[in-house]
Amino acid sequence: MKEIKERISINDIVKRLEYLREFHGHLGPYIIMGARIAILSNKCLGDYPFKKYVKVYTGYSPPKSCPVDGIQFFSSCTLGKNNIEIVNEGISKAIFTLKNTKLIIELKAPINIPKNATQEEIGKIALKFLKLDDEQLFNVKILKL
Repeated sequence: MKEIKERISINDIVKRLEYLREFHGHLGPYIIMGARIAILSNKCLGDYPFKKYVKVYTGYSPPKSCPVDGIQFFSSCTLGKNNIEIVNEGISKAIFTLKNTKLIIELKAPINIPKNATQEEIGKIALKFLKLDDEQLFNVKILKL
């Protein structure tokens, strides 16, 4: 398993931003956060789309549910393969499981979007999340089961 000291490569997201926007409908900070969580899980656990499972504690309604699309898009844990579960907790937290390892990734601070923000302003907030380091964004724990 790789160390988490590496910075999340924004190149992985930037190369596929247009596809992510087409998949989700727009680019906002919540989907970017989900993408970052998924890329971090791939770095820590590896990219095993049929062996990895994730439980996402975001919620069922946008914008809280938007990280789910980013997680599906970048981790390949999908509803169709039944290796993703959504829990209606309203928090930005995901727990990935692969074999005997559990990876817990939780956003350190809530995402704040002004109520009357335009799509352009929301997009700018989203892009700020691309520039931050993992350590600035997430609390991460790796547990052996």
